[in-house]
Amino acid sequence: DIFRQSFVGAIFTHGDPSGAGNNSLIGADARFATSTFRGDKNLSLDLFFFRTQDEASNSSDYATGFWLDYPNDLWDIRFLGKHIGENFRPALGFVPRRGVRKASTGVEFRPRPERWGIRQFFFEAEADVVANLDNVVENWNVSLSPLNFETESGDKFQFSFAPEFELLPQVFEIGPGVALPPGSYRWTRYAFEAETASKRRWVLRSNCGWGSFYNGARRQMQLGLTLKPSTHFVFGLESERNDISLKQGDFFAQLF
Repeated sequence: DIFRQSFVGAIFTHGDPSGAGNNSLIGADARFATSTFRGDKNLSLDLFFFRTQDEASNSSDYATGFWLDYPNDLWDIRFLGKHIGENFRPALGFVPRRGVRKASTGVEFRPRPERWGIRQFFFEAEADVVANLDNVVENWNVSLSPLNFETESGDKFQFSFAPEFELLPQVFEIGPGVALPPGSYRWTRYAFEAETASKRRWVLRSNCGWGSFYNGARRQMQLGLTLKPSTHFVFGLESERNDISLKQGDFFAQLF
């Protein structure tokens, strides 16, 4: 720990569970934070840098990034950027996607009206862009919530919509016997969500989504029920169904 709310750290790993050869990682991270920015506001900056050396692929590469956050009750503003090298291979870790650069930002305005039975509004806007190392955009999405609030009783309601883009570099089998050809796709999804207060013995959640999807359309329905008969037991049931209709065919995905 350094200062009052900050820290620095370091990491070193060596080994490869697959037995393919030696693998090592060395890195450092840090957080610089304060709760007295502009008097009584929170502000933090997170930084990280890692480098790997992999014997099996005879390669080395690095990953680095930052997260600047202004998390406060009325305004929450954040920026994130990261670079993950194509040959960044931590054998004792996990990397969901290599060879990318990602930039994200989000803004939330959260006033407390103290009227209409509403505890707090959450007006949100978020955006993510992912590009390859040649700076060709592979994905982007924007999420907007013009209506999102929590009542004094703890019930929550939200309406949101999200334009999205994806570049498919090759044929993508999205469903059984349904393959999308390479190309650029853009669509917009809409969703309405509601959740009863967590303080109750039962909690009901629902999410109804619709809109375009690749070159077709998608309808989504999610339902969840949690029962709390006592302080010692919680029982939950969740379901989700997506009905997809594309030019190449129709299919559905069901989850319980």
